[in-house]
Amino acid sequence: MRIIYKLVTKSYFGLLRAGSLVNNKAKLWTNGRKGFVEKVNTIHVTEPLIWFHCASLGEFEQGKPVMEAFMARHPNWLLLVTFFSPSGFEIRKDYELADYVFYLPNESKSNIEVFLKTFNPKIAVFVKYDFWYDYMRALFKRNVPLIFISSTFRKNQLFFKPYAGWFLNQIKRVEMFFVQDEESKLLLEKFGVKKVEISGDTRFDRVTDTVNRDEEIPGMSEFKSANKLLVFGSAWGKETEFAIEISKRMPNGWKMLFAPHEIKATKIDEFIKSAAGSKVLFSELEKNNGGDKDILVLNTVGHLARLYKYADVAVVGGGFTDGIHNILEPLVFGVPVFFGPNHLKFSEGQLAINNGVGEELSDFNTFQNSFLNLASNSKLLDTKREKAKLFVQNRRGATEKIAKFLNKIGQIISCQIY
Repeated sequence: MRIIYKLVTKSYFGLLRAGSLVNNKAKLWTNGRKGFVEKVNTIHVTEPLIWFHCASLGEFEQGKPVMEAFMARHPNWLLLVTFFSPSGFEIRKDYELADYVFYLPNESKSNIEVFLKTFNPKIAVFVKYDFWYDYMRALFKRNVPLIFISSTFRKNQLFFKPYAGWFLNQIKRVEMFFVQDEESKLLLEKFGVKKVEISGDTRFDRVTDTVNRDEEIPGMSEFKSANKLLVFGSAWGKETEFAIEISKRMPNGWKMLFAPHEIKATKIDEFIKSAAGSKVLFSELEKNNGGDKDILVLNTVGHLARLYKYADVAVVGGGFTDGIHNILEPLVFGVPVFFGPNHLKFSEGQLAINNGVGEELSDFNTFQNSFLNLASNSKLLDTKREKAKLFVQNRRGATEKIAKFLNKIGQIISCQIY
């Protein structure tokens, strides 16, 4: 079965290279890995180094508070951050806290040897997913403690299959799994994995930082005025359709902020032409007082998380495609959320539903009925908003728990080195 695993991974990498001819994301993925040996040839690591691997941007946001907590305690250590996906690397390649940021080299014996020999990590931290068998095996051979954080597990994953004992044996050698929920802990223990602790999700700590900064965004108070605000955040095709349709029947005293998943002029222009009501672009908000406009269209990157501060209800995109985006960003501001059905891989989705601060959407009518009910019932909306704040506040603390564990390992290694 290990041979099949190698064939599958090689085929997957091959498909990505072939796709780079027609797909920009695959092109970034491929080009970002070219010349890896030459790129690291001049790197000589002389200080202890901790390695954080993040599949994409979402995992980076989960790992970031832990990185910051560890580096604050161990300023003499170096930080290496790797990404599998361009959507993580391209946005965070200049992360100021990291000494090195790279794409994770394709999983091959030679790549792994060069990678580990160059950086010589003393601790490896993988955020949530990305179980690369050969990387794990190489780390264990070097006696490097490997820790997974903010992980969730499902019984249909490869290493729980009857024919994948070879992979499960590697899972059992992990130094510690910090999982998000009890179900993941029980599943791992059922298969003989004993080093497991429930820490929760570090993103609950991460999004709290946004609230603590309490940043005012110029022009937003004038735009919202005394109105309520419905936000469509990271909207894909289906959520965009919902936004267009609900714009034609918005209740009095409500405005809309529309933030597409991809900031492309063509998509923004299409939305502006299709949606009812007057619009203003976010980039023009300061100079063009938006108080008389119905819809604010976000056409810049990096503002959405802070804009949720002004929301009263949010629809978070991705649930009709690959999976929901970060629903904790609005929830931390006390904003109840709607999202599509593809949230099963994201434990916060079901948690939000169970706690009455999130609702799954199946179609536009479901959304319209629920939203208009909230819009017409201020008492119900206020109750949900208070629940949303408590939902996040009561789940903080994962970062401290994980950092405490890593600090102990870091202190032991530092003592051995110095």
